[in-house]
Amino acid sequence: MPDNITLSTGTGAGPIIFTDLVVKGTVSGHFQRIKIVFGASGDGTDVHVTNRFPVSATGTVQPVKVSGTVTTKVSGTVTVKVSGTVSIAEPITISGTITDITNPITISGNVNVHGVVAHDALATGARPVLVAGRARVTEPTAVATGDSSYIWVDLQGRQVTILNHPAQPRSTGTTGHGPRYFLLTATTVSTMVAAPGAGQSIHITTLYPSNVGVANTLSVFESGDTATGGKGFRARFASAGGGAIIKYDPPWKLTANRLLAGRLDASSAGMIVNVHYYVAP
Repeated sequence: MPDNITLSTGTGAGPIIFTDLVVKGTVSGHFQRIKIVFGASGDGTDVHVTNRFPVSATGTVQPVKVSGTVTTKVSGTVTVKVSGTVSIAEPITISGTITDITNPITISGNVNVHGVVAHDALATGARPVLVAGRARVTEPTAVATGDSSYIWVDLQGRQVTILNHPAQPRSTGTTGHGPRYFLLTATTVSTMVAAPGAGQSIHITTLYPSNVGVANTLSVFESGDTATGGKGFRARFASAGGGAIIKYDPPWKLTANRLLAGRLDASSAGMIVNVHYYVAP
């Protein structure tokens, strides 16, 4: 487009300037029709819905308040440089994909992160979010109850697990964990391990009964059952030294908040029962 033009009324030579007729009440007038273009000096590109007008801002940009829905389409690379603090008071929804963030972003509030598919939904093409642990060759320092904690992995990235977790189970006096031993001498039911409390169960890993009296039958069971009810442990032992080692793998888990009980079929000098156990949900 030339920098200087000769205007024409429509009858002579030169470009014609188009106008729109606007009528307001009894007054009418012509207004010049203007088409916005952008480009280098002496050149111009029309602005339209797919070729938006570029805006470059320097210095201080005053706050802009927008109501309703604003759609911004960007092609190419956008670099945003901000010094100071930017506050965003309203939710932002990004329907596309952010492929790369080169610098850390610190968020002091809460962020709701949702996966690409819902629970029990087909995950075709979905990519999992990788979860990392912290590698250590020694046991991490214990945190307080309710604290956030790192996942412990070894130097090859394998998650560290402890047999019979928790390693130091719920401790409530003598009911927290074994080993413990008991001397049973009567046919009446005796409590061996007290009920641990709501939501907690006794997990038995090993029983080691040893008879110090006459030949006898030992029954070990949880409260609510009976010595001959078919659940738990029941065996006959020889007199004066008859015994056994019974290992449970996986551990024998009692019903939540039930005690461990035992009894003999006949009164005698007794039977010693060593119990290895822990308390956990």
